[in-house]
Amino acid sequence: LVAAKRDTGGGSPVIEQLALARLIEMGAFDRHLRRARKIYRTRRDALLTAVDQQLPGWAVLGATSGLHVWLQPRDVVDTAALVAAAAVRGVAVEATTAWAAHPPVLAGLVVGYATLDVERAAEAVARLADAVRDVGSSV
Repeated sequence: LVAAKRDTGGGSPVIEQLALARLIEMGAFDRHLRRARKIYRTRRDALLTAVDQQLPGWAVLGATSGLHVWLQPRDVVDTAALVAAAAVRGVAVEATTAWAAHPPVLAGLVVGYATLDVERAAEAVARLADAVRDVGSSV
């Protein structure tokens, strides 16, 4: 890490550090975090409700932290085909194998919800469920 830092200029962005320090001192950073937590919790809950309704039997992993969840199908599924079928329907997901540092990894999907439109969550998961049916796994 020291070598990488040295090779990229060795410094840290002073203006950004000072701005963050000021936000922390004023309490603005805490307010931002509280507001962001509420927004992301609402988006996550909308996604989880839709998954529960549209993809029964699929396990949801990692829902307590971050801005992604791992959807584990109850049956074996070709995740590459599923990612492609979802994309055709306008739903962006990634295969868990793309996130694995060391295979083997359980086949599944990584689904982000940071920008999820809460009003369209059910529709998005319904499209994903259609893609699941298309590739031959059970929903």
